[in-house]
Amino acid sequence: MKRLILTSLALASLCAYAQQPQLNKGTIPLEAEGRITLPTEVRAAPPHGPFNLLIGKTLKNVETGSTVSIVGKKTYSGFSGTHVWYQVESTPDSPATQAVSGWIYGGIEGKDPDIQLEMK
Repeated sequence: MKRLILTSLALASLCAYAQQPQLNKGTIPLEAEGRITLPTEVRAAPPHGPFNLLIGKTLKNVETGSTVSIVGKKTYSGFSGTHVWYQVESTPDSPATQAVSGWIYGGIEGKDPDIQLEMK
């Protein structure tokens, strides 16, 4: 009986974990909509530091004025300031079959951002 209860609890926690958006280690969770202010690209991965800002395969080009659903944020310090990357769960203005999950560069904190955020 005890084994059955433990197994049930383990399965329930696994199901709850699987339904949450997956955030990369070190990502600050966000729940926001973002409007793109400059044309940008959705990338497969964020950089691991300020010197490789263009790392990761380009998944999709995002046009100015598009909206994206943002679930996370990472920042990296550099010589010009703090670089911000946003984790995108999906792009609502795309057909469901072309939903994109990846990372978008948000610009340098404190300067004109590439994305305007609206918290949900």
